[in-house]
Amino acid sequence: MALKHTILAGAAALGAAAIAALPAHADGIPASYKDIAPPPPLWTGFYVGAHLGGGWTDIDLGRNHYDYWRDADNFTRYDYNGGLSGSGIFGGLTLGYNWQFGQCCNYVYGIELDIGGWRDDASKTFYIDDDRGGLDPNASTRVRFTSKGGFYGDITGRLGYAAGNTLIYAKGGFAWLNNSVRAGILRENGNAYNYDWSSTTDNGNTLAGWTVGGGLEYKWNYNWSVKAEYLYFNFGEPNVGGACCYTYPGETFSRYRADFKDIGDLTANSFKLGVNYAVFTPPAPLK
Repeated sequence: MALKHTILAGAAALGAAAIAALPAHADGIPASYKDIAPPPPLWTGFYVGAHLGGGWTDIDLGRNHYDYWRDADNFTRYDYNGGLSGSGIFGGLTLGYNWQFGQCCNYVYGIELDIGGWRDDASKTFYIDDDRGGLDPNASTRVRFTSKGGFYGDITGRLGYAAGNTLIYAKGGFAWLNNSVRAGILRENGNAYNYDWSSTTDNGNTLAGWTVGGGLEYKWNYNWSVKAEYLYFNFGEPNVGGACCYTYPGETFSRYRADFKDIGDLTANSFKLGVNYAVFTPPAPLK
C-alpha cells in the first residue's frame, strides 16, 4: 500500500512540473498553439494605383446618307458605308476597395474607380461621285467625320477568385467619356475648298454608357500588386446634329445635302496594365 501511494504521488509531481514548464500566456493558450494561426486575408483593404493602356474605338455611320440634287425635283442618294474607327492611348489613376471574407475563403468582392484621359483622334472622308464632278471639278464631293477623345472614367464592381497572391476577376459597371464628334461637307470658300462644320453640332459633351471585362492581378507582397485588364466600353450615341447643305451660286435650290443626325454608338475595346498599392499595414510576424 505504501508503494502504491508513493507511485501516485510521484506521477502527480511529474505532471505538475510538466505543466509549469509550458510557456505561460495571458489568455491561457500556450504560444506554441498560437503560432499556427492562419494569416489574415491578403486582399482586403483600400488601394490606390495607376494604369496605362491602348484602345480601339468605332462609331457606326451607316444609318446616315448624302443627297446630290441634279435639279430642284430630282436627286441621287448616297449611303455612308462602314464606320469611323480610331486607335489611341489612355491612362490615369485607380481607387478601390476589396473584401475577402474570412480566413478560409477565396472569393474577393470589390468596387473600383478609374479616371484619366483618353487620346483617340479618328477621321474618315467619304468621296461621292456625281454628274457635276463634286464641288471641285477635279475631285469628288467629300463628306468628313472626325472624333476626338478626352476625359474618361468608370465605376465598376469586381468579383474574383484568389489563389494565394493571384486574383482572377471579372468587372462591370458605369462608364463615361468626354468626346467631340463632328461632321462636315467640303464647300467653296472664295478660291479655296474647305470643310464647312457650321451646320453641325460639335458634340463636346460627356457620353454616358457601360463597360464590362476582366483581368488578372498579382501581389508580390502585402502592399504592391500588378495587373493586366481587358475592358469593352459602350458610351452611347454622339449627338452630332442635323444636316449640312451647299447651294451653287446663282441657283435657288441646294445641290448637296448631307445627313449627320443618325450616328450609332461609340464603342471601344481596350487593354491596360496597372500597378496598385494597398494602403493597410501588414500583420506583425507571430512570436
